[in-house]
Amino acid sequence: TGQLEENITDTTIRNRLSSLKRNIKLLTGRQYNSAENKDLEIFITKDLAQNGKIATGAYTKPVAPLPVAEDLIRFMWACDEYQFTHPRARLQLAFSVVLMTLLGSRPGEFIESAAWKHSNEGLLYGDIDLVRYQNGTYVGFLLHLRLRNRKGHRNNKKHSPVMLLYEEASMRSMCPVTHFMALALADGVFEECTSFQDIEAKELPPGSSLYKYRYKSEAKQRPILRSILSDGSVSENGILTYECFNNMLKGIGQRAGYEDRLSAYCFRRAYAKAVEST
Repeated sequence: TGQLEENITDTTIRNRLSSLKRNIKLLTGRQYNSAENKDLEIFITKDLAQNGKIATGAYTKPVAPLPVAEDLIRFMWACDEYQFTHPRARLQLAFSVVLMTLLGSRPGEFIESAAWKHSNEGLLYGDIDLVRYQNGTYVGFLLHLRLRNRKGHRNNKKHSPVMLLYEEASMRSMCPVTHFMALALADGVFEECTSFQDIEAKELPPGSSLYKYRYKSEAKQRPILRSILSDGSVSENGILTYECFNNMLKGIGQRAGYEDRLSAYCFRRAYAKAVEST
């Protein structure tokens, strides 16, 4: 990755430099000042680029808009003959595709970021509220999803937006609520509900337009998307890593017949284009 010609690209070297500086800060506490950053940028643009030591070319980056997401999820459940180590892996991959399509999220916002290895940080059950909501225009379930791990603003409450995801009753394959309920019920995280029938039976309090489902206290810090262990079992608390997720995404794209390599940023680019066009 990052290599179009004989040498790596200027974009790749900037990304690697950013990761290096982040690790230096984490391990030593040292942070580069503006003068040092300026010197490094001059070194990249003049010494390296102008002397042909790095490539400056670009290539057309693939996008994965909504029709691609729908096709992938249909293929996953109806056509894919690949046997995952555990059935949960397929459900987790489908839920991830739905999140990336609807939110344009970076993978590090819901699984362990490659830049934060061994942090076991991502989307936890405590980051999502399952809500039953009813007003004059909508009756159904909602997810209130907090994005704590945004790039550059990790765990900064001022930059942790709460996103609303609605139930897609007419298209269950792309419904974030359906995928979340399936994962949560399998993990037994609800305090008073062990089945969908239990969830559906909960009534709204008198005079209220919503009911928020309660989790067991020990479930709130548990990652939703978790690693599959070598023995085929699901890790109790180990989060899904970027490397594993990226391989699964690339694999499903290849098996579904897509020529371009599928990555998380294909969905993010499609989301950005959709926002720009509105």
